[in-house]
Amino acid sequence: MLKSSELKQKGFGAPRLFEVTENGSPIATLDSTSLSLEVPGAQYTVERHGAVGPEYKLKEGETTLATAKQAPMFNRYTVTCDGTEWDFKAIGITAQKFGLYQGEEQFGTISAGGYFSRLKDITIDLPDELPRPVQLFLLLNLVWKWTDTSS
Repeated sequence: MLKSSELKQKGFGAPRLFEVTENGSPIATLDSTSLSLEVPGAQYTVERHGAVGPEYKLKEGETTLATAKQAPMFNRYTVTCDGTEWDFKAIGITAQKFGLYQGEEQFGTISAGGYFSRLKDITIDLPDELPRPVQLFLLLNLVWKWTDTSS
């Protein structure tokens, strides 16, 4: 299981950074301002296309590793990676917890920290079959959504 918390911002206009840890050791940094993530030895970006029902693409350089297409007006995404498709959707009305599904079977979750501190101690419990960068991509989409002031 992975954990993530927002790092303290370093000045006005500084990027919103999140540290992801596994067993207490840092493994990645997410930037919800620029929609990018960094793991040791690799840098990934997320491209967003469209307004109503946007599609997000996880890219390493020019290569697309995964996509997440949002259902218009809903907290539900169709995630595609290596030819496999999952549903990633909100559990509950507050959208503080998201589940990863194939059909009716749930394979994992990402949960906000708490009602008043949702960006602290976020838990990521996704299956190992989903590559680590794709797990981080889903987390980045959620923290971007949770921090977006226009939503």
